[in-house]
Amino acid sequence: MYLTARALPDPAASRALTGILAPALAKKAGFDGGEVAYLPNGKPVFTGEGFLSVSHTAGKLYVAVSRIPVGLDAEARRPVKEAVKRRWFCEEERAQDFFFVWTAKEAVAKWDGRGLSAVPAVRVTGDTAVLDGAVFSLVRREEGSIVVTLAAREIVEIVTVK
Repeated sequence: MYLTARALPDPAASRALTGILAPALAKKAGFDGGEVAYLPNGKPVFTGEGFLSVSHTAGKLYVAVSRIPVGLDAEARRPVKEAVKRRWFCEEERAQDFFFVWTAKEAVAKWDGRGLSAVPAVRVTGDTAVLDGAVFSLVRREEGSIVVTLAAREIVEIVTVK
């Protein structure tokens, strides 16, 4: 699994930059992803082999590519109201770091393809998450104030490309 982050001065440029970065990252990972296309729900997919997931926050674009399905989310830390935690998190999750749990939920939801509609059903405990009985391994990174989480049914080596 390969991960990269790049400056994204204009969020409208996200698709164009993803279209350049993801195939290049796939080649570095040893497979031909082809081009990047988008499903009707907005999920990016390769036209060739492999899988990708994308997230952007705080002026940065994060792209993960892999031979196995992967979900990625990145969020910049900021104040969060208790009402948000109560709405989206079960009691056990509210005791954990908000941004670790939130990025895990979104990464699993992106893996699944349902997006935010799946978030309430994802349960996060430590470095694992469960959705509809499927167990996901989570890998988290922090880059300053940004929390980045990768989710997959199995985690292989993560290679960060600068």
